[in-house]
Amino acid sequence: MVDRTPHANPAQLYANAEHEYRTWHETVINDPDYPVLHLAPPVGRLNDPNGLFYDKGIYHAFYQYAPTHPEHQVFWRHATSTDLLHWQDDKSAIDPVDWYDKRGCYSGSAFIAPDGTYEFYYTGNVKDENEVRSSYQCLVTSDDECETFVKQHDVNPLIMSQPEGYTAHFRDPKVWEEDGKYYALLGAQHDDLTGAILKYSSDDRRNWTFDGEITFDKPFEQHMGYMWECPAVARMTDTATGQVRDVLIFSPQGMDAAGNRFANLYQCGYVVGELNGTHFTLDSEFIELDAGFEFYAPQPFYNIEGENGEITIGAWCGLSDQDMHPSWENHWLHCLTLPRIFTLTNGRIVQRPADQINDELTLNATEFIDGEVAAIKDQRVFRVSGTVDVSNGPVSLELHDQAGKTMYVTFAEKSVVMDRSGNRYLAAGKTRTADLSAKAERTFDLIVDSSVVEIFIDGGETTFTARCYFNDDSRTLKFTNEFSQDASSQVSDLKFAALQK
Repeated sequence: MVDRTPHANPAQLYANAEHEYRTWHETVINDPDYPVLHLAPPVGRLNDPNGLFYDKGIYHAFYQYAPTHPEHQVFWRHATSTDLLHWQDDKSAIDPVDWYDKRGCYSGSAFIAPDGTYEFYYTGNVKDENEVRSSYQCLVTSDDECETFVKQHDVNPLIMSQPEGYTAHFRDPKVWEEDGKYYALLGAQHDDLTGAILKYSSDDRRNWTFDGEITFDKPFEQHMGYMWECPAVARMTDTATGQVRDVLIFSPQGMDAAGNRFANLYQCGYVVGELNGTHFTLDSEFIELDAGFEFYAPQPFYNIEGENGEITIGAWCGLSDQDMHPSWENHWLHCLTLPRIFTLTNGRIVQRPADQINDELTLNATEFIDGEVAAIKDQRVFRVSGTVDVSNGPVSLELHDQAGKTMYVTFAEKSVVMDRSGNRYLAAGKTRTADLSAKAERTFDLIVDSSVVEIFIDGGETTFTARCYFNDDSRTLKFTNEFSQDASSQVSDLKFAALQK
């Protein structure tokens, strides 16, 4: 029997959330580790991006929000931006107070109805007194451009339970329209504790039919874990071949490391091929999206489509079960990545930061002084790009504070290594390595925003995302060779930008 008892004390839930905000918000936003250009919570814990969309000149981002962390009460929080870089915190949009979501409003997506109403599809999480989970797929709407949000109690839950053969780890609806019909992908887990993606269809976005599990024409080379989260599919034109291909993005939990790949606790990546109904014909193996430490649950923005089907995505710069960050001393955790543009080229995703970064951090030629990039000195938010000659050996880009070498990125002919051994957060590891095709030169575009580092290598063929907590306010950057000698002569086309204070 379904327990239709709502949250026991919503008033106390709201009061606790408001108390945390009033007590800690000023401390949070004045923390030197708090990013300027990355969306971060006003207090408490942020995780997956949800309901990303664009309409009428405004970018909307929602995210999983736990204001009373470590208490697990998960809301959807709303923020807006006109440029994908400066975000205005709004309010909590979906609250975990009803019988079908009282243990958390989990991830989902946005859709704009034909009449202009904003629709938000999400997973309601419920656990009984024995911690047995139930998952419900639900709907919230806004007919006033996100001034108010209304749960559609007359139709919720849209999907009452998972199909037979799957556990209650059944979540993260991603809804889209194609040829006049509506579809949804959901992450799932088989009864045998392996991951899956399920597809549903609807004529009215209220009544949903289970079409089946996404199947593949051949097995994956590696073990794909015990749960697949946050699925999305995008139809893109390969800029090199002209072929139209489907790109299926998802986040498997429980994958084993394969050499230097899949080194994080949880993974995210994609496959390229063709989706027909529920069958996916593979052109590729599962490809990791980011070689760094913190990158998970990427979601495309709805209602943004660039040339050749380019998509703009936001991702979580964090991972579940890795909350021991220094920022919690000031009562906030995690942020989103900078929005990125994905392009399909030669069967692989190539990434770049959203183009608006070029207006905010406009790169200009700079030079070395005594072996250092002098313009960077003590900047909190900055960007550096260039070309590194690695034909005579590896070259390291080193970020220093007064305590010493905080983080460095080593470019070599067949690899790139990120090492953050000198920063204040090591719980998720010190180093990550990407094994690459041989090149005599490597290009890079490095963005540092307080405690967030993103680097795009070789035009975005490889990326690393990481949290890097500096030890003080000092910042210097230099290049060294494998003998710790000055290697500035091996760097060309050096450019720099800093956020104007």
